[in-house]
Amino acid sequence: MYPIGYHYGLDLNFNKLSVLLLGFNIANVGPSAEMLGYNDDGSQPSLTGNGLLIGYELDWKNFYLRPALGLVKTEGETLSGLNVSGTDKLLKTDLGLYLGKSKNISLYGSGTLSLTEIGRPGKALYLNMGIKYNF
Repeated sequence: MYPIGYHYGLDLNFNKLSVLLLGFNIANVGPSAEMLGYNDDGSQPSLTGNGLLIGYELDWKNFYLRPALGLVKTEGETLSGLNVSGTDKLLKTDLGLYLGKSKNISLYGSGTLSLTEIGRPGKALYLNMGIKYNF
């Protein structure tokens, strides 16, 4: 298990079709470094990734559901010190509530299922929640 890391994304919405460009970095830094330690050479393991997902938004009143499919390329080092690189297939779903009539701000929860782990057999589930602001 990796410590919490940051992720970022850019949603491009074309009517109901959405394209999500995403990235993430999971590094063994801060308090996590003290818990998990360092590699033998003093470096800290980390993973980075970039991906593309395409989805479609279904909405009802102020609620929305946005299922999406995509790929993410991940590379880095595992906690056991192995260098890894691979492409994973993703299934992602956002469930949200728009705050107000303008639909600029929403509260959301998101689940992303990776059908492979860094290009190898295995599955992983990532859960997120937060506030989105649409320009």
